Amino acid sequence: MSASTPSLTSPVSIVIPVLNEAGNIAPLVRRLRDVAGSSLTEVIFVDDSPNLDTIGAIESAIAQYSSASFTICAIHRTAAERADGLSGAVTRGICHAKHELVVVMDGDLQHPPELIPELVNKAATNDVVVASRYLAGGTTAGLDSLWRQAVSLGSVRLAKYLFPIKLRRVSDPMTGFFLVRRASITPSLLRPSGFKILLEILATHPPFRVAEVPLQFGSRVTGTSNGTLKQGSIFLAQLLRLRLRLPRRLQPAEGITTTPTVLLVSLALIIAIFSPSWDYNLFFPAAIAIFSIILLLHSSLEVWRSAYSYRMPETADTLKFPTPQTPTEHFCLLVPARHEAAVLTETLLQLARQTHPSVTIITVICDDDRTTLAAAHQAAGANQRIHVITYPLAPGVKPNKPSQLNYAFQQIRDRDFTVIGVIDAEDNVAPDLLRHVDTAFRDKTVGIVQGGVQLMNHDSSWYSLHNVLEYYRWYSSSMAFQAANQFMPLGGNTVFIRAELLEQAGGWPETLTEDCSLGILLSTRLKAKTAVYYEPGLATREETPDSLKSLFHQRVRWHQGFFHEWRRSVWRELPGFKQQFMALYILLTPMLLAFFGLCLPIALVSILFLKSPMILALLMYLPFIPIILIMVLNAVFLRDFGQAYDRKIRLRHYIILFATFPLYQLVLNAASLWSIIRELQGNSSWYKTPHTGQHRQAVAFPATGRSNA
Repeated sequence: MSASTPSLTSPVSIVIPVLNEAGNIAPLVRRLRDVAGSSLTEVIFVDDSPNLDTIGAIESAIAQYSSASFTICAIHRTAAERADGLSGAVTRGICHAKHELVVVMDGDLQHPPELIPELVNKAATNDVVVASRYLAGGTTAGLDSLWRQAVSLGSVRLAKYLFPIKLRRVSDPMTGFFLVRRASITPSLLRPSGFKILLEILATHPPFRVAEVPLQFGSRVTGTSNGTLKQGSIFLAQLLRLRLRLPRRLQPAEGITTTPTVLLVSLALIIAIFSPSWDYNLFFPAAIAIFSIILLLHSSLEVWRSAYSYRMPETADTLKFPTPQTPTEHFCLLVPARHEAAVLTETLLQLARQTHPSVTIITVICDDDRTTLAAAHQAAGANQRIHVITYPLAPGVKPNKPSQLNYAFQQIRDRDFTVIGVIDAEDNVAPDLLRHVDTAFRDKTVGIVQGGVQLMNHDSSWYSLHNVLEYYRWYSSSMAFQAANQFMPLGGNTVFIRAELLEQAGGWPETLTEDCSLGILLSTRLKAKTAVYYEPGLATREETPDSLKSLFHQRVRWHQGFFHEWRRSVWRELPGFKQQFMALYILLTPMLLAFFGLCLPIALVSILFLKSPMILALLMYLPFIPIILIMVLNAVFLRDFGQAYDRKIRLRHYIILFATFPLYQLVLNAASLWSIIRELQGNSSWYKTPHTGQHRQAVAFPATGRSNA
């Protein structure tokens, strides 16, 4: 040991998380041994490398450098164990440590082992000792670019801004080089994710006695940095989770790596870098301005999707069913029902009047729903096309639509049905619909046919007017746009799937939005083509939820299902960037709406009362342009809906439409926020939408099945 090398005077455990650091192990261990001297020292490597190269280097070091006072051990974590990142590796090492004083450092030689004795000396009167790059005498020279230095400084300032009390005595909460007293750490408080474990410790525990020493951050000797854009997004996720105290169910980068939130926090990061004086007069207007830009992008995309049928006039022809020919398919229509006695009998009897010659109608009902079963058996007794399957509901199990569908599918899979369709218990279905669907399946490349669905009771309430127009916009434009981009979360009914394709998919995924899940599964892994059709005369007619509360619950279920599908990541299997982007945008709509719901009131107040530079003030008003366009589009759709379905649209409808637009958006935003909270809580209970048959007061289907609009 060199006379100039400081040595330890107290027992210490040194935890070193490593990832592909084989070339750095031997020189690091040599320097650690020199520092340790004769003091009891334990070196714990926690290896997250996907190969055994680093473990091999550690084993060689054990054979060469271990002694009675200087011990080395290695923990190689499996792929599943590595999910919690560097923070999890450090936590594992701390829990494994034998000595009271635990030093955490990186394995890339950028943290000088010669600083450890100084950390230990400071620990005599402190619980945590931080090696800080930003303390007088410290340096960030080891960061290999000005960009990394700027991001590092901005990350520190952002963290200190979000945790002003717990980090007030810490100049570098992002450092990976520090000492803690093992007795001061409560492992159950840690929810490790990402790579900023010191931040995790400081944010989750009561205030510590903290001291700092300056760190001369060295240059990497071998290997490459593990910092990536993904790591940056994980850090943002970690900040949000710690600040909001979100549950550990929120895996790294989930719930934060959405475009709006990342951009907003990134803005805070940039301001933190370039605003050392913490000018709040700049921060908040800038934050609202970036929010406005995000809202502008989202609203513009919605206008783009909604106006697809107007931008692409040929869409009107592609949405028309082909002219019916001689039927060749054998249809089975599944009608799941739950507490639907008021509407089910009429639905089944109307379905039985299909002009297609080969149709079997099967309604599946839970055995505890006696009134609905009675209504179903009444219909079955009146028409031999109708059959009833009773679903045996297990004790304590809550029923849901996909479970009922899958049970019925199991009962009929050995039959000779070629097409399986799903119809909801309240649907009014055009008598000629299946003849048109049959002809659509003559194109052998088509695996799924999505027919149109339209809510009809636009005059029932202020919110039903908006709800009706949503359906008109979805089926007459947005769905065609999605089909053209080959990403199709299916609608809940009037969906027809080739039986062999459904067999390959294994039935319906048992999620809150089984239609969305199935559509994603079919369009990704099975590469199935969906044909979308929407003709008013052939559209299945439904009603809006019977109350605003029911509408809210319905949207919570839908949005939670979309958010869940994003987390499942099946959409990542889509072949092209354009398709993946479309899938990401559609599935993250709940996150976007929730984000807007939280920020919009603040933005509106800021526009009116906050003083800001002219350029930022102008940016705040940008979203109003596409929002006004959406409102104008809604008026156009309302006119078209009235013409297509022969409904009288009066001036009061337009007034209601414009006057209540913000309130309707507020309901959707609130439902999105609640859906995300439920998903993060792991709450997947089923919201059932009741039906009363209001849509059956609408005009009858045209006799030909074709619209005259």
